Amino acid sequence: MVKHDLPLRFVEFKELWVLLEYLNLNGGLVKKYMRQKADLNKELASIPNSISLTCDLRTSYNTEGFICLSAHYLCKKVFVFLNDWGIENKIFSITLDNAFANDVLQKTLKSQLVLQKGLVCDGEHFHVRCCAHILNLIVQEALKVVEHALEKIRDSIKYVKASESRMIKFKRCIEKVGNIEALSGLCLDVPRRWNSTYLMLQSALKYESVFSILHLNDENYKYYPLEEEWIRARKMCIFLLPFYHITTLMSGTSLLTSCARDEDEVIKRMAEDMMLKFDKYWDEYSVVLAFGAVFDPRIKFESLGFFYKKIDPLTWEMKVKKVKRKLYELWNFYAPKPKSSSSSDLIEYKEQVASYSGKSQLDTYLEEATLNLHFTAHMDVLDWWKTNSPRFLHLSIMACDLLSIPVTIVASESAFSIGSRILNKYRNRLSSDCVEAIICTHNWKHGFNEDYTKFGK
Repeated sequence: MVKHDLPLRFVEFKELWVLLEYLNLNGGLVKKYMRQKADLNKELASIPNSISLTCDLRTSYNTEGFICLSAHYLCKKVFVFLNDWGIENKIFSITLDNAFANDVLQKTLKSQLVLQKGLVCDGEHFHVRCCAHILNLIVQEALKVVEHALEKIRDSIKYVKASESRMIKFKRCIEKVGNIEALSGLCLDVPRRWNSTYLMLQSALKYESVFSILHLNDENYKYYPLEEEWIRARKMCIFLLPFYHITTLMSGTSLLTSCARDEDEVIKRMAEDMMLKFDKYWDEYSVVLAFGAVFDPRIKFESLGFFYKKIDPLTWEMKVKKVKRKLYELWNFYAPKPKSSSSSDLIEYKEQVASYSGKSQLDTYLEEATLNLHFTAHMDVLDWWKTNSPRFLHLSIMACDLLSIPVTIVASESAFSIGSRILNKYRNRLSSDCVEAIICTHNWKHGFNEDYTKFGK
């Protein structure tokens, strides 16, 4: 200040404060995080509905583990988190993968919440299994059977991409075949990410004839798959397509049965192993997922029975009856309770009269005709419930709680991933508080679109 003849009040200039805060990134970030956390605290406390959770583990390069707990509108530590956010009495469900540690976690957390009477129906519908993880386990059964063919295709791609000279030789083979994309379309898979294995198969099949020419012209190329292995790879690629698109899971189950009749014994055995895995989880299916279908005004019980019958013709009626019984038990928790005669609220009075007459909001909704799928294919179900909430005052709250339950803990593009998502090398030495502040603040500001593995680059 003396050197540049600056006034003493220079330290009071707002711009200087901004600069100093900019230079002290850690302090400024934590302050911003705490401000936004306080705002979110108020918002979570004010919402009328229950909250559903998803839980995932992230591992840093130094093997330190982080818990990513997302609230949608672990053990004792998770309960502390819920208390910290003030939502311990608002939880409806938690979505977890099938790791043994998660079974212990959900049981411990459930027992804590039940003691505080913070769960609907004493937590009967608390634990929701991650559909993407179940899908993973089913796909793994398929890939085990064709592992040898996959290894040859993987080694073939590695061989081509190992040096510039081999890539040039491969491009010459492409030119001989013609009508094929450049080498850039050929890709390797990532270990433990089965969606990338599908993409690798898809890309390799385009170059099947090119690999054949390379096999004839390059004596060092030892990994060429046999003809029957290419056929299996082609069948596998078709087979994995519905699994790659997780939203078409139902069509994937029907494809399982068709592959079980395949003439290729390897493919047939693969499909049978996958069906055994599917049957294991079908026997333990969550009625919460069925509740979500019932609260779609285009589906209800009529279509639910149709789909159950397609999956299991022997037990579908019993399962539909179970869903209906459990649904009415859950409705008893949300249904308006009789009030004293001194109540002056006309709407509440009419609802009580309706309940006394034997017809509830749930009865009325289920008796109404389903909407035509042809004209409502792109309808927003939650918007329908918002529009009809004046007619179904309490039922709409129940519907929103059920429809907001996430059925997966991972993004759709990583549905086949079987490992913990890794915190990248730019974040592995940060303190846990700083990691929490970075991830939460970034998510609150930018949403879920950006991949965390790119954060910090």
